[in-house]
Order: sequence, then structure tokens, then C-alpha cells
Amino acid sequence: MQGTEASKYKNTLDCFKSILSKEGFAAFYAGVVPRLGRVVPGQGIIFMSFETIQENIATLSFFQ
Repeated sequence: MQGTEASKYKNTLDCFKSILSKEGFAAFYAGVVPRLGRVVPGQGIIFMSFETIQENIATLSFFQ
């Protein structure tokens, strides 16, 4: 609904129905593999950073 061809749909439900009938259910998952390839490593870095920072803060005598 935010693309250059958004005007061809009446609303979100019309867009959903149109995609489902023309392209099939798999069209809703187009691009999921490249996105997971970007998101999963990023989340791993965030979780690792959180644990490392938490351990470093716990070892400081100022916070105990």
C-alpha cells in the first residue's frame, strides 16, 4: 500500500485479496529469507552485547 502502484487498490483488504488471488499465499512471504539473513545476526549481536554489558556492570564495585 506504500508502493508506487498503491492507487490500484481500494484499501488494505482489497490489496490482500488481490495478492492472494493473483499471486497465491506464498507472495506474502516473498523476501523473508534475505530479511532473516539480516535480522538474525543483528539480534545475536544485540543479545551478546546485552549480556556482556550486564556482566561488566555487575563486576564494578560502584554498583554493588
